[in-house]
Amino acid sequence: MSSIPSMDLQGRVVMIREQDPEAVIGTLLLCWAVGAVPILAASDLAGAPWWKLGEGSFVAGETHEWGVPDGCALLQATSGSTGLPKLAMRSVESLLWERLAYNQVFEGVDGPLSHCIRLEHSLGLGITVASLLAGREVIHAAPWRAERLVRAGQGGVVAGTPSTLRIVMGVWPVSGKAPQAVFCGAGQVDADLRAQLQRFWPRTPLRLGFGSTETGGVLGGAGPGLGRALAGATAVGLELGQTGQLRLRLPHIVMGSLGECADEQRDPYEWTFPDLVRMSDEGAFEHIARITQTLRRREKVEPVAQLAELLSTHGRAWSIVEQADTSARTLVVEGRALSGPRARSLENAVKDVDPSMRILFHLELPRNELGKIRWHDLEKIVKGVSI
Repeated sequence: MSSIPSMDLQGRVVMIREQDPEAVIGTLLLCWAVGAVPILAASDLAGAPWWKLGEGSFVAGETHEWGVPDGCALLQATSGSTGLPKLAMRSVESLLWERLAYNQVFEGVDGPLSHCIRLEHSLGLGITVASLLAGREVIHAAPWRAERLVRAGQGGVVAGTPSTLRIVMGVWPVSGKAPQAVFCGAGQVDADLRAQLQRFWPRTPLRLGFGSTETGGVLGGAGPGLGRALAGATAVGLELGQTGQLRLRLPHIVMGSLGECADEQRDPYEWTFPDLVRMSDEGAFEHIARITQTLRRREKVEPVAQLAELLSTHGRAWSIVEQADTSARTLVVEGRALSGPRARSLENAVKDVDPSMRILFHLELPRNELGKIRWHDLEKIVKGVSI
C-alpha cells in the first residue's frame, strides 16, 4: 500500500488485500482519512473485471466510475452463502451505530476482545471496529495462528463463529484463565457446541449475535436463539409469538448492494433478511430457516418452518438450492439418506413447500472458515459435479 501516494487516493476505490490485521486496519483508516472508499472481501473476486493478480492492495478505479453513491464509507463482499457475492455498501452512520450495538452485547465485560475471525469478513471487521471505537483493546490473529490469543486469558470477551470457537478451544491452555464472556456470531450454536463451551468454560456466559454484511450486527444477547434487536432497532411486521421473515427498522439508512436497482418501495431505514425467524413472547428471535427469493414471494413461511423443524429433530444441516436458469429447487440434506417413516415424513414436508423439489443427501456440506455454506460448491453438488 505504501507504493500508492495517499494524495492520489481521494475519490478512488481501493481494494484492501493485506496479510496482517494491522495492515488491514491501517489501510482502512488511511482510505477514510483521505476520502477513498475501501473494499474488503474474504473470497477471491477474480471474476471481477477490475481484479488484479498478485499480492497487495491496489486502486480499483474512480468512485464515480463505479457508481458509488455519496455517503458510502465501505464496500464489503458478502459471503456468497446464498448466491454470488455482492458488494454491500456501509455508511459512516451504519458503522458508528454498530459500535452501540456491540457495546450492548458486551455490556458489563471489561478487558480485551479476542478473536480469530478474518477482518475481511463483516463479522470480524464489525466487532473489531466497534471495539476500537469504544476504547476496547482488540487481540486478533488469523485462524491458523489462534494460539496468539492465549493472552486473552486475562479476561474480556472471546469472540468467534462456531468453527473458530472450536479452534480457540483447541489451543487454549488448560491452566488459562477463563474469559468473562464468550460471543458467537455468524451461525447457529448447536447443542454440541453449547455443551463443549460449557465443559471448557463452565462459569463463562455465552452471548450470541446475528446480522448481515449490509447491516452489520443487528441482533444479540444471551441465548437461546439469536438475541434481541439492538440499540434502537425494531422488528417490522412481526408480533410477539409469531413466525415470519425477519425485517428490521434501523436508526440509520441501509444502503444495500452496489449496482442494484433502487427499490422505490423499500423504506431506506428498513432491511429484509432472507431468514425465517420466530419472535418469542419476550421479544427474542429464534432462527428457523434461510429460504430462496421465489419461496419468499410465494409466501411459503409456514411450510418451510415446518420443514426446518423436522430436519432439526433429525439433527441435519440443509440448504435449498434454486437453479437460476430453470428455478428448479433441490433440498440438499447433510448426512446419509433417511429411510422408513422418517423418509416419508420428509417427503411429505417437502411436497408442502414445493411438490417439484427433489431431495439430495450429501455426507458433508461444503463450508467456508466461518462455517457458512460455499454456494458455488453446493451448486456443483446439485449438478453432480465433483468438488
